[in-house]
Amino acid sequence: MEVPTVLADDLVVKQVPLSEIDLGDVTYRFRAVVRVADLVKSIRESGQQIPAVVRPHPAPGSGFKWQLISGFRRATALTELKADSIAAYVRRDLTDDQDAFRASVLENMARKTYSDIDRAYVIKRYQDSGYKSFEVAELMNLTKRQKNNLLTLLELPAEVQTAIAEEGTTFKATHALTLKKLKGKYPKLHYIEWVSHINNENLSIPQVIRHVNEAFRGSSEKKQLPSIFRNDGTDLSAGDVRLRPVKFNVGELSDAEKKALKQELEGVLTLLG
Repeated sequence: MEVPTVLADDLVVKQVPLSEIDLGDVTYRFRAVVRVADLVKSIRESGQQIPAVVRPHPAPGSGFKWQLISGFRRATALTELKADSIAAYVRRDLTDDQDAFRASVLENMARKTYSDIDRAYVIKRYQDSGYKSFEVAELMNLTKRQKNNLLTLLELPAEVQTAIAEEGTTFKATHALTLKKLKGKYPKLHYIEWVSHINNENLSIPQVIRHVNEAFRGSSEKKQLPSIFRNDGTDLSAGDVRLRPVKFNVGELSDAEKKALKQELEGVLTLLG
């Protein structure tokens, strides 16, 4: 009979049968991309070096004994290797979901396994869960600005998020945020094309800005005709109109711009009777 190693009153390491773990439960998995090829090779050659973390399953009727808190890559790698069990810390003390969330984040932070996009998903999951007993940004040693920048990454296309999570490449979160700003200036900018440029040419942030500006300098893109109304002081329902100086050539307006301009002018004419 196996004798588990006791580390604390509520913390032991033991071999837990994989069949007893609900591997389909990804409540505490925050990785944008889960790759295990390197880990499979490592475990095959040297065995599992770092235990996973499990707690008693919070839903007794689930048919599983344990819920995985940390170690999803390890569990996936061992499953691919057709292993029967996984070495894991058994956390019987984690009866509260918020405590389990905190423990999962701290374990991965300690091992520095999170990419920037992973950290963004941690923050989003925290916010979506409505936890109140701790502040996740403080837990992750993030400033308010860093937290907001990470959340901004989740507004990017999935393929850009995946590129951020790639290991061993030049493209980082700062590159993604820079491209997002430039996309606002140059709507025709294609993210993936520039991700490739950045990785292939090892571009720094200043180089990205310069290259993008050079690529779109003198392009045929033009700004859309702005509204003739000023936001501050215009309220058609109250009869208040405040106009901004707008210069345009009727022959150069798109159909959409003409339609918008007509609607705004008709609004003024209606007020004038």
